[in-house]
Amino acid sequence: MHGPQWLRTTENNWPKSLNCDFSSTDPCESEEQVFTFACELNTASIINLSKFSSLQKLLRVTSWVLRFVHNIRNRFNKRSDDLSTEEIDGAEKFWIQLVQRDAFAEEVNCLRARKLLLKTSVILEFNPFLDSDELIRVGGRLQKSKFSYLQKHPVILPAKHYFVN
Repeated sequence: MHGPQWLRTTENNWPKSLNCDFSSTDPCESEEQVFTFACELNTASIINLSKFSSLQKLLRVTSWVLRFVHNIRNRFNKRSDDLSTEEIDGAEKFWIQLVQRDAFAEEVNCLRARKLLLKTSVILEFNPFLDSDELIRVGGRLQKSKFSYLQKHPVILPAKHYFVN
């Protein structure tokens, strides 16, 4: 890239007109440039599971963090009272989703796309499905029983995960 010829001369010799021809003779410079950007989504949790000795403590702290996020996003609809059972249930669903996406990422993608699971899937035998909260649950014959929904379709969690212990 060299620029216009008059730039190489002294400033006194520069053109006085504002209508300068900046067209390039280099074909590479006149081609349209396309830029592609990629970003990596960091799904690492800001709450470290191993720092909590009980599930109840983890869920309460998570509920407070989720409430903080809610209050930041909804300035005119802030929550300030004690934690509700709905908030604690929401924190539990949050962790179950996080653990399931960590342990069963391929299965979640297949279930979302309504595709069959791979034959090598460790949860294939449970006839899994995604519920309305996008939690992976057990399907199968129990759906015809008289048990409650949560008894008929428990969530599927990995056997060896800190959250399960």
